[in-house]
Amino acid sequence: MDLIELGVAFKAARIHSRKTQQEVADLTGVSRARISAFENGALPELGVVKVLALFEVVGLEILARPAGQGRTLDDLVAEQTSAAHSSNLEPTGKRVRHIKGVQGKRAGAIAWLAGTSASGKGGPTK
Repeated sequence: MDLIELGVAFKAARIHSRKTQQEVADLTGVSRARISAFENGALPELGVVKVLALFEVVGLEILARPAGQGRTLDDLVAEQTSAAHSSNLEPTGKRVRHIKGVQGKRAGAIAWLAGTSASGKGGPTK
């Protein structure tokens, strides 16, 4: 994953966790402008400590695995369950934008995030 894909995954998880950019900024100390740039692929660099802080707030963790390794059984199960979960989401009234036109690896990352908890076991809590 590159920084753009991490930003897309973060944005999907932030929206799924029903947090605004400002709420995440207040919790992490990372400015709302930097969070926006990270989510939209406009940030050339973001330190690992900041990425870890951002991910923790939205329930994500970074997993290291050998390059080129295919999807795991957990990934496949999560993709299948994400479709069922995404149709059950209820609006919160908070002002958040939805991701449109996401394709390829990014769509897979979003599908995976929508169906997996931070621990990597089971689906998201509703």
